[in-house]
Amino acid sequence: MEATPSQRDIVRPPAPGSGERIVETALDQFAVHGYAATSMRDLADAVGMRAASLYNHFSSKEMLLWHICQWTIDSLSEIQQDTLGQEGSPSERLSAFTRSFAQFHATHSREALTVEHNWRTLEGAHLDTLRAYRRKFYRALVDIIEEGRAAGEFGVRDSELTALNILDLVIGIANWYRSANIEPEALGEHYARLALLLVEQRPQ
Repeated sequence: MEATPSQRDIVRPPAPGSGERIVETALDQFAVHGYAATSMRDLADAVGMRAASLYNHFSSKEMLLWHICQWTIDSLSEIQQDTLGQEGSPSERLSAFTRSFAQFHATHSREALTVEHNWRTLEGAHLDTLRAYRRKFYRALVDIIEEGRAAGEFGVRDSELTALNILDLVIGIANWYRSANIEPEALGEHYARLALLLVEQRPQ
């Protein structure tokens, strides 16, 4: 059986040429100074290249942000498909999803924070894509909770509010994980148990 994201590391592939160094620097600069306060010239200085050379890789700061957003949502969509879409009971699939989702936000906290704090600054098709992804992601989680309720596995009454609770809990990991003393795998198990408590899992 192919490994799911909970069993392997999701690695961000390098951007072409010097692009990876730019992305890594941008993630650090955005984390320290914020996206809005970081200019393309700031990034060029931090990377050690001329601003004109930076624009050869990314035509604007938004395109750089979009590069980070696109990789992040593609990775999280893969987690969703590999967990919520697999065979098993609603409890098993919800646990697998939450475990992998939590591990991602621990191992890729810079990317997760950059997206969560700045996606609303995107414009046009980029913003539309992020909004559609967030709706789809949330709806898939609501659906698995509804499925668990219909099967008698979950006792929670409000599936939509509970889905928001789970997402909010896990997304928050990126805010503090870098200073935490816990392995991503153990963190994932902890949050998987929390999710089952939130849906009021019933003994089967």
